[in-house]
Amino acid sequence: SYAAADDVVAHELSHALIEHTANLFYSYQSGAINESLADLFGEFIDQTNGAGNDAPAVKWQMGENTSSGAIRNMANPPIYDDPDRMLSANYSCDESDQGGVHTNSGVNNKAAFLLVDGGAFNNHTITGMGLAKTAQLYYEALTNHLTSSSSYMDLADALIQASISLNFSTAEQQTVADVVEAVEMKLGQCNPPVEQPLCPTGQSAQLLFWDDMEHLDSGNWRAQSIVGRSNWFYPSTDNDAPAKANVRNAASGLQSLWGDDHDEKSDSVIAMTRSVTLPANAWLAFRHMWDFETGSDRLGDGPSYYDGGVVEYSTDNGISWQDARNLFSTNGYVGQIITTTENPLGGRQAFVDSSRGFLLSKLNLSTLAPSSVRFRFRVGTDSGVGHWGWFVDDVQFYTCAAGNTAPYVAAIPRQTLQQNGQSTGQIDLWSYAIDMQDPAEVLTYTLASSAPISAGVSLDDNRYLNIAPQQGFIGSPTVSVLISDTGNLATTASVPIAVRDDRLVHLPVVLKQEPIKLPAEIYTVEETAINLTAPDANYCHALTMVAGNRYASLIKFNVADIPQRTIIQGAQLSLYLIGSLDRPTSTRAIGLYRVNAPWLACNVTWNTQPAVAEELGRLNIPHSSDQQFTYDVTGVVQGWINGQIPNMGLLLKEVGAANRDESYREFVASSLTDFPPVLTIQYQNGVVVSQQLPMQAERTEAAAEPYSVMWSPAVLVCGGAAGDTTMCLAK
Repeated sequence: SYAAADDVVAHELSHALIEHTANLFYSYQSGAINESLADLFGEFIDQTNGAGNDAPAVKWQMGENTSSGAIRNMANPPIYDDPDRMLSANYSCDESDQGGVHTNSGVNNKAAFLLVDGGAFNNHTITGMGLAKTAQLYYEALTNHLTSSSSYMDLADALIQASISLNFSTAEQQTVADVVEAVEMKLGQCNPPVEQPLCPTGQSAQLLFWDDMEHLDSGNWRAQSIVGRSNWFYPSTDNDAPAKANVRNAASGLQSLWGDDHDEKSDSVIAMTRSVTLPANAWLAFRHMWDFETGSDRLGDGPSYYDGGVVEYSTDNGISWQDARNLFSTNGYVGQIITTTENPLGGRQAFVDSSRGFLLSKLNLSTLAPSSVRFRFRVGTDSGVGHWGWFVDDVQFYTCAAGNTAPYVAAIPRQTLQQNGQSTGQIDLWSYAIDMQDPAEVLTYTLASSAPISAGVSLDDNRYLNIAPQQGFIGSPTVSVLISDTGNLATTASVPIAVRDDRLVHLPVVLKQEPIKLPAEIYTVEETAINLTAPDANYCHALTMVAGNRYASLIKFNVADIPQRTIIQGAQLSLYLIGSLDRPTSTRAIGLYRVNAPWLACNVTWNTQPAVAEELGRLNIPHSSDQQFTYDVTGVVQGWINGQIPNMGLLLKEVGAANRDESYREFVASSLTDFPPVLTIQYQNGVVVSQQLPMQAERTEAAAEPYSVMWSPAVLVCGGAAGDTTMCLAK
């Protein structure tokens, strides 16, 4: 049984250690390293606990005490068809077994054996360091040098750096380097792509926007569902997928955006919350890894791509979105999502199948300048089988300029402290700055200005900015830090600080929690039709809405009762077709447009119709009747609710020049009680809104008058049954 196999038991327990340290992602090379580390820690325990047979012939076998016998041999991986070096013919490039994690673990298994026992291998003669020292080496590499997406090349660097960090002797450091070379850890396998530089030779990147996803409070991203539940999670560990509860896979650091490929029909996005104004010749680059469901080639016409992801951009602050397919210059879409399943993105080119690791994609944004642009990442899935999905990291907008550029520093949030040293602040400056010429370079941090609290500000370990206000100090100063690279190019970072008077009474905010049923369906408040053939006629509240080449209809909904900060998951306009004037086999493209000027149903005519802005969508509507059609209006409705877009209503008409023919499509108006136009809204955060009521300022002991009140963000700390009106204390 497995309980009798101490190496197998220790192997499984070691996975918990790995998960709570580097958390190596269980796929391809990072997954193979994960498996190998569990193997070697399991064998180290097996060989040192005094139990079992540790003779040279069996001590490096994994699972030799199980009823089925050994399954791997760390001293000689090829016995079980596992590779003992990167260029071995046994190295698996197949997608099965999460990318060969149980097979390709053989490379590092062989390295661990050589480090402990030594021996001759691949034109290298290794002097072993023994088990204890090798265990120290791997533990240091795991806990301090590896990250979730580390490859074998990263492991090679981690082992060499770990030997230096642990003050190994020169001979021992050379042994580590020789073993790394013997098993060919730094050589690529499975035709890895060569990463293209951000800029041509002699030029460097000047950042316009940079997010390595390490600051979860940046507010740079917002997830939203279009169909079904949202796939997107940030941080990735904050998800609703029990089988993937602690998933983490980042190109750098710890965090990334994660679009799960789950096993149900869905379409969701994670979008930038702010736009970036583009100068000439701007670029977008990001690192990403994907693994989407792919079917077998049963008909001989290639694999079937069931799920996938696309990149889209908006030049109107998120009201409308376009596919970025034609902007990619490096590592663009790789295939088409099939149309024979229910995936909402069926038929679109996308990132499909598997990337087999992180890749850098670049988009040329020169055709979008000088507009302000934001991007979003979108995942579409069908019901059935799920995979890992899409991980996105290190998003950067930039231009290229001759020579080197100074380090880039992201905005550092205000540090709010209490007077007289009741609390102190510490900021990790490394997480806010980067040198684009050498992202791994350790920059130099120098205090440039910290008055008037200079005695309370210090820099520790060329990394941490510590702030401890002097006794009696109150105010809002700014600390300046000079950040320099090795070429003496420097950027000044400003750190705003607020030191508050401890005599202020920081009163709580009382929230009166009033559950409010937000409207799931909204009906029109204004609607009418207009007619080119009677350009000055007004039809007031017409019985039907007509859309054609010579006809248009205006419609308006009132969303003012929805609280301004409400976030919606989706919004759809549903119209019921009751008639058509046209050839029986014809189809008409009926477009929906955002109205950009005021109008009244009982005043507007064809000649006085309001101006329209962008097209929100179009549907190819056949010659038919008694059929419902739906437009997605999520973006514009969210803009109406937020107050970012004036609500002037919508216009429905046929796409193309007017006065071509008399054909039209006729829809039910609200004056007909059956199937009226309806706006259906899905909400992201439930249906409860809270009214803030301030408490009165209170006198403190020995105080003649009440001190002023300082407001703090409120967090509900109360409960109550659904539907109750509850007084809730917030802190």
